Amino acid sequence: MGRAKGLWVALAALALTACGPGAALDGLVDGGRAKAVAAPAGDLLMLADGRRLRLAGIEAPQPGQPYAEAARAALAKLAVGRELELLYDAPGRGEAAQLRERRTRRWLQAALLEAGAARVRTTGDDRAMAHEMLNAEARARLAGRGLWKLADYRVALPAEIGRDARGFQLVEGRIVKIGRSRGRTYLDFSDDYLNSLSVEAPAAIEAEFALAGRPIDGLVGQRVRVRGPVGGLRMRIEHPEAVELLNAPRPKTKTPGG
Repeated sequence: MGRAKGLWVALAALALTACGPGAALDGLVDGGRAKAVAAPAGDLLMLADGRRLRLAGIEAPQPGQPYAEAARAALAKLAVGRELELLYDAPGRGEAAQLRERRTRRWLQAALLEAGAARVRTTGDDRAMAHEMLNAEARARLAGRGLWKLADYRVALPAEIGRDARGFQLVEGRIVKIGRSRGRTYLDFSDDYLNSLSVEAPAAIEAEFALAGRPIDGLVGQRVRVRGPVGGLRMRIEHPEAVELLNAPRPKTKTPGG
C-alpha cells in the first residue's frame, strides 16, 4: 500500500471512530450493489455477476477447521439471495468489502462477530470500521458465543505460543520493551526475545501509532491484546488496530471542593 493511500486510510479510521456504526458505514466509499448467490465459507460470498467477494475486516474458520460449517451457515442465512451494499475504506474497488443488506441495512460483519461466527482481522486497507468490529467481537467473546466456546480459538498468553505455532492468533500480555532493527519495530513480551513471542511490524507503523495518539514507546509496561499471523515466535502486524490496550483506566482523583 502506498504512503499516501496509507495516510488516507489512517485518517479515515480516526474520523469514523467517533461515529456510530451506521454513520460510520455511510462515510465509507460506495462500491455499488450486488446479489449474493452462495457462501462457500464464513467470510466469502459468490455474487450473481460471478465475482468472489471476501468480507473485509474479519476472518471466519475455514473449511475443515472447527466451527467452519456453522460460520458458513451463519453467513449464508444473512446474505444469500439478498441484495447487498458494498462499502470500501478508500476509493478503488477491491476483492474485500464491508457489506450491508440493502433492505434491512443490517451490517453483515457486525452480525457475524456478535454471533461469534468470526474474529476481527483487519488489514491496512480495511481499518476504518476496526473500532466497532472489535467491540462486536468483544461482546461475543465475553458471552462465550459461537467459536469462543472452543479451546481452538481462545486468547493465548505469550508463553503459550511456541516455535511450532502457526496461523492467526490472539494473544494477551504485557509489553516489556520495544526493539528496532533493519527497518522493523518489535513489541517484546520478554527480555529474552529470541526465545519468546515477539510482535514484528514495519518501522512505518510508528508514525501511525503517533497519529492515533499512542506513541509506540508508550506501550512499554502496558497490557495489550495483539492479533495477527504467527510463524514460530513471530507475530506480524501492519497497523495500530492490531494492538488493543487492556489497562483499565485509573479512577479519577476527586479534588477538594470537586
